[in-house]
Amino acid sequence: METDILRAELERNFELDELLNLTRNVLGFDPEAVGGTAAKGSFANALTQHCVEADAVEALCDALLASKPDVNAKVANIRISGLPFDEEMRPGSTLGGFTIVRKLGEGRLALTYLAKGEDGEYRLRVLRREATRDRRGLHRFLTVSRLIGSIDHQGLPQGLTAGQVGDRFAVAHKYIDAQPLSVRIARTGPMHINEARPLLRAVLEALRSIHERRLGHGDLRLENLLVHRNPDGSQQLVLVDAGSDRLRARARVQSPGQNELFSTVGSPKSVAPEQIRGIPSDPRSDVYSFGCVLYEILCGKPVFGGATAIHAAIGHLTETPPVPSSVAPRGWITKEIDEWVLSMLEKDPDKRPKSASSLLEALETMGRSAVAKKESKLSDADLDKRIEALVADPADEDAAVALEAAVEEGADAARIAEAFSMAADGIEVGEDKQNRETKKSLLFRAARLFEYQAKDAEKAEQMYVWLVDLDPADDIAITALEDVRKQLGKYEDLIEMLLTRTEKAESRSERARAYAEIGRVYVNEIDDAEQAIVAYTQAFCEDPSQSSYADEIERLAGTSGERWNEVLATSAQTVTSSDIPLETKNPLLARMGRWYTEKLSRPDLALPCYQTVIGSDPANDAALDGMTQIY
Repeated sequence: METDILRAELERNFELDELLNLTRNVLGFDPEAVGGTAAKGSFANALTQHCVEADAVEALCDALLASKPDVNAKVANIRISGLPFDEEMRPGSTLGGFTIVRKLGEGRLALTYLAKGEDGEYRLRVLRREATRDRRGLHRFLTVSRLIGSIDHQGLPQGLTAGQVGDRFAVAHKYIDAQPLSVRIARTGPMHINEARPLLRAVLEALRSIHERRLGHGDLRLENLLVHRNPDGSQQLVLVDAGSDRLRARARVQSPGQNELFSTVGSPKSVAPEQIRGIPSDPRSDVYSFGCVLYEILCGKPVFGGATAIHAAIGHLTETPPVPSSVAPRGWITKEIDEWVLSMLEKDPDKRPKSASSLLEALETMGRSAVAKKESKLSDADLDKRIEALVADPADEDAAVALEAAVEEGADAARIAEAFSMAADGIEVGEDKQNRETKKSLLFRAARLFEYQAKDAEKAEQMYVWLVDLDPADDIAITALEDVRKQLGKYEDLIEMLLTRTEKAESRSERARAYAEIGRVYVNEIDDAEQAIVAYTQAFCEDPSQSSYADEIERLAGTSGERWNEVLATSAQTVTSSDIPLETKNPLLARMGRWYTEKLSRPDLALPCYQTVIGSDPANDAALDGMTQIY
């Protein structure tokens, strides 16, 4: 352990009087305040702990290395990388009023969790201790987070709070079951601008609401664009994690002799040149970052790549970006779009479009001419050659890109989709992971062409079915299959999929969301209120912290005593289950007590519910209020 190394080196290399002198004259601490001055060993231990608490470990390493020639070489490593902290929180652990359900992801600055709060599920972003060392940057980050949290916009996080939670600093907002756009691009490749347009509009509308407050997001990248489905099946995008560029964190050691570059700015894929130079972010730097995001969406690759973040930084600072049309699938990008993207990537902020508002205006007309201008139709012979090239080598990415681009050259989208399907069919997967990924990529391309270009939802469904059969854990394929079945009106098949999702769910909250989606299908698509109540009741029994489930039950059950008896019978069966946790059981019992009283006029049945809750939680407000009403 690193602290043991430091303590041992102090004790091995110094006598007590030398340690006292080092503490007072080099480190600048009062030995009496450090404590343990009676013996060398106890003072070495006290000094080490004092440096840990005072955030002076690196200073102690400097003092050790400069004072003695034969100090353990590991001290030099500690000086670079600091003390490691096991910062990950385990499921079931608590932080302030939040209970951790599972980890969603992690990055250089923070770890992100799905957590339960008093009024539902939250996305909880807990800052690493390293990211909180610079208190000026920390306060700026928290302030920007709170300011953006005060903006009422569907494309920004809802119910956002930011500040100290327990002994950590965190940002929390209402949880949405979504995936980063980066995952979609990595899986399905570049998107044509006409396919991407709704998502781009959503990003810019959210960004405009930030710019109207004279703020910059500061860390715009694909990973911070969360895409999910609304209850009606439409796509919704939420822009998260604003202000991250205000934080300061140590550059981590990635490998011997190689440090992480971006210790103080945003993502190396989309950071603006002026941010690298230390200038704070503003709407113009967000425009640059949006240009990088758009480039990656259209081309499938970042504007500046390279083996390390340093290569990307040099590109942002000094290099001319490659023209998008030279990187994207052939024929996808017009000269007009090239010029638009490159205008955002100007090194000089004053030469870029000024804000998200101007980008939105341009987006409305950008790229639409690409659909109209198909006079130069690709010949059948040329198309046959492209199909033959892919079938001969299905793993040839260039052949796949060339064939997909033929759609924009006037070729029949259905025929090209069939070609991708045929190429995929020729791949024997077995245990070969690379073959599996190649086959999935071809099927995704075929499905996308059938769905968006050929407008053949039946064929798209077949492609997604094959994808799910190939990889039952692929969430993107599963979600796409659910969406296309909703388009086709195959609601029974959709419900079967959702029931399968409930069986595979890793948590009660995930299972509840699947049941609630079944309820929405029964209400909105099938118009079957009886089955919808069953589904919403199951959702509520799994996760009674979600008041929206209870609201739907109350709306659908209305004043029907028969329906309320069914709801409460299912709930009673749940609370008697041996595996139901207390944090689920108590709010369910409290709500049951209220329903017995208000919906069935049976306070005699409500009373045992409240008494059970108070038996394990004497301060439960809902149960106490219910008891008061009965008496």
